[in-house]
Amino acid sequence: MEYKLIANEIKDTLKVNVFENSRKRPIIDARSLFCYILRKDFNLTLHSIADIYKSKGKNYNHATVIHSVNNYDLACRDDRRLEEIRNKVLKLTNPQAVLINRIRDIYDIDRLQGLHNLIDFQEQQLK
Repeated sequence: MEYKLIANEIKDTLKVNVFENSRKRPIIDARSLFCYILRKDFNLTLHSIADIYKSKGKNYNHATVIHSVNNYDLACRDDRRLEEIRNKVLKLTNPQAVLINRIRDIYDIDRLQGLHNLIDFQEQQLK
């Protein structure tokens, strides 16, 4: 999975860098979107998401990722573009490969729910 594609799409649309060291609301919201996509749509572990940030020089840990993912719904209420960007990113990636990998990784209810969400998304795109 190429996280750079996701980060670049967010940067191109929102004009903010998710790896920037800032506490400004637009950047926090963009980070929330980035973490949410990686965690919920691509099933990355909390530690692997934190490692992506660390590789870019940002001080991030699994608790920060959890907080960011949990704030996604609140961020969406403030900026409707976030969900549009998420949908665009999911279209740009290969959903069938994501689906196959997610089926292989099902071992708890959260992962099953994530798979269900991806299937619902693909069905909506076909309508």
